[in-house]
Amino acid sequence: MYQAAVLNRSKINPYLATQVLQSSPEQLLIKVYDFAVVNSEKKDMIKTNTAIQELIGFLRFDDENYKGLSINLLRLYQFCQDQARKSNFSLVTKILSELGRKFESSFASYTPFTPDIEVDECYNLSINGVNIKIIHTPGHSAGSLSILVDKEIALVGDAMFGVFPGSILPPFADDTKQLFKSWQKLLDSGCTSFLPGHGKRIERKLLNSQIKKQSYVKN
Repeated sequence: MYQAAVLNRSKINPYLATQVLQSSPEQLLIKVYDFAVVNSEKKDMIKTNTAIQELIGFLRFDDENYKGLSINLLRLYQFCQDQARKSNFSLVTKILSELGRKFESSFASYTPFTPDIEVDECYNLSINGVNIKIIHTPGHSAGSLSILVDKEIALVGDAMFGVFPGSILPPFADDTKQLFKSWQKLLDSGCTSFLPGHGKRIERKLLNSQIKKQSYVKN
């Protein structure tokens, strides 16, 4: 359903369309949560409701193994739709973020490993005249890192999200307050372009405007 909804729009987001076509059902579910959370953050009732309807479409009432869970999730989704109509988007965002995080953790599986290098606040990797630093940018996760190249380009991973226009907020973050502080740290680095793990390049002007919207940075 989400696949059709994305590809039938008159203005197709090429990045999103490619990601959808290459995604498994589990990955599609997480992308719908992403879409729902981002638009709830933006207080867009229509798009948030559309995303929740897509989530309802994933429920499996015909399978006895999942019927009970599906009924409970349906009630929760309908509650979110009702709260969105009442403009209580903070609660909707919180519920959908928690659900998305739980589903994502249940699908994701990583092999434990021992790192070659451990980074505290900053690690200098400068070589052959190229100024490269790795800095700690927590928020999306406690151990999130960003790579700064010549104080021009920053590879920021999931600290920013470049898929949806006008927003760089990742759908899921372990600590939003820390995330906003990491944005400020990245802005203070002097870099002019920020390359996220998902989506398009983010320019300094957009990052600065997003920071100004967040009261946490001022505290």
